[in-house]
Parts: sequence; structure tokens; C-alpha cells
Amino acid sequence: MNGYVTPTRFQRVLDIPISFAQTELRRGKYIQIAQIPVEANQQLHVRALAIHCVKNLTPGAVPVYATTSLGTVSVGVYFGSTLTSPLALAYVLNLGISSINPFHVVKCLSAGVYTVVISNNTTNMDFSVAATGCTKLYL
Repeated sequence: MNGYVTPTRFQRVLDIPISFAQTELRRGKYIQIAQIPVEANQQLHVRALAIHCVKNLTPGAVPVYATTSLGTVSVGVYFGSTLTSPLALAYVLNLGISSINPFHVVKCLSAGVYTVVISNNTTNMDFSVAATGCTKLYL
């Protein structure tokens, strides 16, 4: 977007929040938080994405990872519905909060459906997690 934000241009920008309340995430499971369809000549910008691992529901266990690159629990934006390579990813290895770089906007320019997924990447532990984020859809 170049130039001034006019009322006409402002009406063509949608803010889409990503919000996932604290819930139990079982071992090896994932939950789809949102699906955002993007058509030709539209852009989806991921402005913020954060995960909060609140509590370990299986204390004393040593994590056995299904996919080591996704940490213990993660939230990501994926193209389509398969959990392959995330376009934006926030993950934690222990209890706590992690987010993507807020100064780097992830731009999704291809037409298709973008999916926001939170996942537990261990095969032997359960967690209590929450996720938040913000996207903008430019029509």
C-alpha cells in the first residue's frame, strides 16, 4: 500500500484477529484455529503471532518430539490444510511465551486458503496452551 490511507482504501482493509483461549492440548494433536481465504489480487499480512504454554499437564515427563523443528508446542500459519512448512511460526520448548518477530511482516500473496494451527509436537505430554495474533487482509 502506497500513499495516504483514504476512506475508500481504509474500507478495503480487514483486521482479522487470531484468538485461541486457554485449553488442553493432548499429545500429538493439533487444533485448527482459523482458515482465511485469499483470492487473486488480495494480500494477507501476518502482523503478530504468539503462543503461551501455560501449564504442563504431565509433570515429570521428558518430552519425546514427533517433529523437533516445531518445538514442544507451536502455532503457525500454513498454506492449505497440511502441516508442512509454516509461513509464520511461534514455538516454545518449555513453559512460557514465544512470538514471531513483530518488526517483520509475513506477506501471503498467493491465492488460496491459509490455515492457523496450534499443535502439540510431543508423543507423551499434555499441555495447557493459548494463542493470539493479528492479520490484515488487503482486498
